[in-house]
Amino acid sequence: MVKKKALPGNPSARKSNKGEETDKVEAIKINKTLDACFTAVLYLELLIILVTLSRRPKLADSNLSDVVLFVICTTVVTLGIIAIRSFSNWAAPLLSRTLLKDPPFSDPLKSPKSKEKFTSQFWQASIHVILGVLEINELSKNNFDWLFQPHSVHEPYAWLQPVDDSVRLLYMTQLAIWLVTCFSHKYVEEKHKDYFLMYSHHLVTIALVIGSYVFGYTHIGIVVLFIHDVSDIPIDCLKLANYLKLEDKPGFFIVEMSYTSVMVVWLYMRLYLYPVYVIYWAVFVEVSCLKDSKTMAGGLTSCARYVRDFCEDGVEMDVLSNWPFSSGQCEDWAAAHALVVAPIMFGLLTALFFMHILWYKLLAGIGLKLIVGTNAHQVGREDYEGHSDDEKEEKED
Repeated sequence: MVKKKALPGNPSARKSNKGEETDKVEAIKINKTLDACFTAVLYLELLIILVTLSRRPKLADSNLSDVVLFVICTTVVTLGIIAIRSFSNWAAPLLSRTLLKDPPFSDPLKSPKSKEKFTSQFWQASIHVILGVLEINELSKNNFDWLFQPHSVHEPYAWLQPVDDSVRLLYMTQLAIWLVTCFSHKYVEEKHKDYFLMYSHHLVTIALVIGSYVFGYTHIGIVVLFIHDVSDIPIDCLKLANYLKLEDKPGFFIVEMSYTSVMVVWLYMRLYLYPVYVIYWAVFVEVSCLKDSKTMAGGLTSCARYVRDFCEDGVEMDVLSNWPFSSGQCEDWAAAHALVVAPIMFGLLTALFFMHILWYKLLAGIGLKLIVGTNAHQVGREDYEGHSDDEKEEKED
């Protein structure tokens, strides 16, 4: 733990009614070499997205190419975020200095840093709500079968799956939002303890979004996006409530209830639905070519159907699950999906799952401190936020 000292002559350093308090939070160390590597990957992904989308043919029923639609979506998203931030910068301080002006809240957003934290989280929460609604709309069109009947995400084959206008718009919007969010994470947002974990999450998600779109796995892609966006809403609410100090009886236990909802929603969506229905049934089982492999519904796996439909007659599936494809007896594009695309997808999805576990561990540690009576606002600062080395302003209670 590092003791934070007030800067000489800093007008933001204040004394509370109880006297001057020393703020003890752990400093966040940003490895500049690792940060540079992550940023290089970010720019590489941006380049890949632009090149890949520019080479895709224009759809027959659309006047806009993918790259043009992506640029439009990026512009709209950026302007939308600016508008949401402007609204939050006006409304949040107003709420803070009126309804929350008296102790124990004491105008929680009075400092510029506190207001910026709230604003940054508010626009992300708004984005998650909007995207969650769009994804629920897409999943409801097939009665959520893509989620609860995992084999259906591979029917028809990935390269034959139609891309409706609504799916195309959703994907271009998602790409735009994740890129803007990632650049904001690097250059705008305050650094938190999970800086590199969040950076990794953004980079992996961008790769999954563009990969699933280009190779035709939009059905499973929408399921993954739905799980992440919807489960992010409770944690957005938790952070916003924490910045407003809405804990304990005076705050109607809003922080505590938000925390409980996060733990329940994440346990169900990110630690159950995601690994079981997406990673295991929709990916791991579906790419298995073992003779006895069956889908959740008891039918042939995608890989088994590949062998049946695109490989030479007489090919026998063996314990080496993908040997028909590596033997050269199958169509090249089918082999590419079985040997390259599916394993990469499985690896990226699994990487996200391990990140979920790390975040859940972090959240559980916060809950443990809440149980033993530590102030919820202080726990959030100590266990999650900390302060970065270049932070010049003293944190306020």
